[in-house]
Amino acid sequence: MNFKADEEKMPCVTQTEDELVVSEPATVENRYLLSRGYSSNIRVNTQHYLWKEGLYLLHPSIPINGENLRVAEIGVGTGIWLSEMARILPGSAQLDGFDVSHAQCPPSKFLPSNVSLYIHNCLEDPPSDLLEQYDIIHIQMFNSVVENNDPEPVVRNMVKMLKPGGYISWSEFDFATWKTISSTGDKPSDSLDRLLWYNATAGNTKPVNFLATHWPLELPEIYARNNLSEIVTERAPFATDVAAYMLDTFLLAAEELSFNVLDHLGGGQGDVARDLIKQVERERRDITIQLDRLIAVGRRSRRKLILHIYPTAFPVFPRCKIPKKKVNINKAAPRRVSKAAVETRTRKLSRKALKVLKNKGYNKVEEPSLNNKDTI
Repeated sequence: MNFKADEEKMPCVTQTEDELVVSEPATVENRYLLSRGYSSNIRVNTQHYLWKEGLYLLHPSIPINGENLRVAEIGVGTGIWLSEMARILPGSAQLDGFDVSHAQCPPSKFLPSNVSLYIHNCLEDPPSDLLEQYDIIHIQMFNSVVENNDPEPVVRNMVKMLKPGGYISWSEFDFATWKTISSTGDKPSDSLDRLLWYNATAGNTKPVNFLATHWPLELPEIYARNNLSEIVTERAPFATDVAAYMLDTFLLAAEELSFNVLDHLGGGQGDVARDLIKQVERERRDITIQLDRLIAVGRRSRRKLILHIYPTAFPVFPRCKIPKKKVNINKAAPRRVSKAAVETRTRKLSRKALKVLKNKGYNKVEEPSLNNKDTI
């Protein structure tokens, strides 16, 4: 099953087609909550550059100098991260972007030749041709996309796409560190905090939201549960001036949300949000925010789990391997071990395994025969 969005299946997005996407009403449950017009592209690209200010495109613990690297980005946005990475990686690298829509991306002819775009929802299982294909998977700014405050389904699906030894890098705003700061030294009003909460809860209609649990803090534990190791986390606060610029992008996002979602809820919900935006705008020159960036990196083990299947008469337990080389029973006088000694030793190991199994309730287990190679 090929998910590649070639030009026949996904023609160049025109402005008219983009406007149709923007004008469709979104819902809290299953739609992208923000817009996909040209003003949204400016917001997304600005956030991209502000995010990497003082940081990097990809965490330095992830090696990028290998040949024929395959790199994936989940949630492409405008494709700006893929385009920048294509200029940094070796020419043999292939970069693939996955999203439910590429309406914000340039036409494929304008992208680097080693960048391809695919239609795929990261909340669904990846198709078979994407399993174990990627050395690096990058995902960023998914606070409003993760369902039910639970990023684990997304992590599980990304792990399936990783090659053994591959890396995942997930970067998020840590809203647990959010704080409004006044330049005058006075206590700032609560307008900005109220706006943040109103947006996160979709007008107080969505109690389960990213501000309720701060799920990005749980990413290292989720990685460990999904067989990722060599876990690295980094916390990077925004500089005060950079945070002020980032605040402007949040206000743009709040305005998009007010039209796309809150207006369709009725009851003047969108008007409430826009009134809060105006209050923040009046205070804009005297306030900024304090906010951290959180990056979590994990690596899939190179080893594959192998399960040995035994005859139905026996529960699964580790095989007892017969040594093929010399075994030093007495260090002072090394000698070859006779076949009888090996069989005696193997029986002892088997009896120990049987004893453990019987203690766990396997009372009808028979001792394996040494004449049956499949039971050793």
